[in-house]
Order: sequence, then structure tokens, then C-alpha cells
Amino acid sequence: MWSRIKAFINPPANDPDEIRRRQIMSVLLRGLLGLSLFALVVILIFLSLNPDKWKESGNQLTIISAAVATLISIVIFQVNKHSSRLSALLLLTLLTLISIFSDTPEQLSNGRSLFIFTLPIAVSSLIFAPISSFLFAVANSIIITILAYQSNTVPNITAIAGFLMLAFISWLSARGLEQAIQDLRVTNTNLDNIVTERTRELTDALSRERIESGRNQAILNSIADGVIVFDSENMSILANPALGNLTGKNVDELIGVDFNQFISAEKISASDREMMAGLIKHPEKNEAAIRVDWGQKTLSTSMARVLTSEDENIGTVTVFRDITQEAHLEKMKDNFVAI
Repeated sequence: MWSRIKAFINPPANDPDEIRRRQIMSVLLRGLLGLSLFALVVILIFLSLNPDKWKESGNQLTIISAAVATLISIVIFQVNKHSSRLSALLLLTLLTLISIFSDTPEQLSNGRSLFIFTLPIAVSSLIFAPISSFLFAVANSIIITILAYQSNTVPNITAIAGFLMLAFISWLSARGLEQAIQDLRVTNTNLDNIVTERTRELTDALSRERIESGRNQAILNSIADGVIVFDSENMSILANPALGNLTGKNVDELIGVDFNQFISAEKISASDREMMAGLIKHPEKNEAAIRVDWGQKTLSTSMARVLTSEDENIGTVTVFRDITQEAHLEKMKDNFVAI
């Protein structure tokens, strides 16, 4: 039920200007409908308490105007669903007609009902083009001039000047509002274009990074020697399957572990563990590879810093090569020489 009421009050539209005009029209029509009903109830209560006032033409015109305004407001609500400009034209015409027939010609041109003519002037600049406020100001000036001649009075020059001044203020305000909306739309469009361009650049960069990462991973996986990379905090961030085969662990178990945890395996002797711990602290001091007994295997271990162009340390690369066969042959040679 509420969704239907909301759709009735704010009809759907695609054009932002049309949406804005329809919303303004909805507010104006609700206000006009409420005022018309209120005026109709008040005048009826007043006349019921003062039956002798029913014969006065001004009161009769007020009742007719309020009733007509109530009915036409409901009709314009339906028109506003399809066209805000047509509904606005009907509304402004209604306001003008109500202004003409709401009181006697003398009171309309010089008296208590003169302010009603200001409503179309103020509203037209918000719904139509800003210049339309001058058109209604001129039209209302002509109307009160004609009414003044009908009542044999002098046209209200002060009211005409006030209409033109109100039209100028309405025009200035509406033009500033439209310019602000236009600037905001241009800014939003530029921001949307920037976001779209940055998104496209980021997507391309991620695609290139993904391709490069896949290429590097393929190269790393194809290396026969075991490779593990530690960051500046000595935390492993990359390892290849060959190292898993050498150490007897899965690659997933080698990534995300601290260096001390990495060398704390039971298969490494305490002396080799201490030697590797000293090597990662100052890998540049040992240019030659060191030998480490890892279980039944003998591994040649070498480490190197990873430096940026500004010589900033960002990690360490450690390479393990299986030299078990070479170590066995050297041991046999040493035994033979000893014999």
C-alpha cells in the first residue's frame, strides 16, 4: 500500500530534470490540495455559524474556488505521472483562474486578495525555464489592470512593480539553481569518467601482474634446485616444489613460516642450524655456498639479499642444491686416500 502511495506521489521517470520537476509538482499539489480543503472547511464552518453571509458574492466565489482547486489538484496529480510540464501549466493556469475568481475585481486589484497573483510568478521559475517568471508577472499585471478598469479604479502600480521585482528575484534564484545543478552534473560525469578510467587501468595492471606472476611461478617451478624467499622480517613468502622434495615437506608448509622455524627441523644438526642462522643475518659475508646435512641428504646452501634500486633490503633468497652424490664420492675418495 505504501509503495503505491509513494509511486502516486513521486511517479517514476528517467530524466533527472523530469524527476526534479515532478517532485516539486508533487509538493506543490499536496500543499495546494491541503490548503484548498482547509479553506473549504473553514469557509463552510464560518457560513454555517453566520447564515446571513451566504448571499455575499465574495464568500460564494471563495467556496467555488476552493472546491474547484480541490478537484483539479487531484486531476493534475494524474497528469503529473506523464508530464511535469503539462501538469505545471495546468497548475499555474489553475492558480491564475483561482486568483481571478477568488474575490471581487476591486479587492483583487487593490485589496486583500492581491497576494494570490504572486504564487504563479514564484512557482513558474522552478518548474519551467527561469524566464517564465517574467511572463507570468506581465500576465498578472495585465489581469489586475483589466480588473482595475472594470471596477473604475486606478491600476495598482505598486503591485505591478512588486510583480516584476518578484519575477526578477525568482529568475535569479532559479537560474543560479539550474547552473549549480548543471555544474554538479558535469562534475559527477567527470568523476565517473575518472573512476572508469582508473578502474580500467587497474584491471589492466592486475591482468599484467597476474600474467607476470604466472610466468615467474612457472619459471620458479621449473628450477631443479630448491628455492625459498624470505621477506625483510625473515618470513617465507615463496617456495618451489623442488625444495619440498628436498626437505620432505609440502610447499604450503614452507610458506608463511619464520626462518628459525624453517631450520628447526629435527633432520638438521645443531651446528648446521647455527651456521644457517648466522648466514641469513649476513649473507654477503659468505660468498661461497655452505654444506648442510638435511637428514640423509647433503645440501649446498647459498643466500643473497634482494635489494631495491635505492639499496633497500626487501628480503633474502635461499637456494638449496642436492649434492648428496658428490659428498658421497668425496667421502669415498677421502677414505681411499686414507687407506
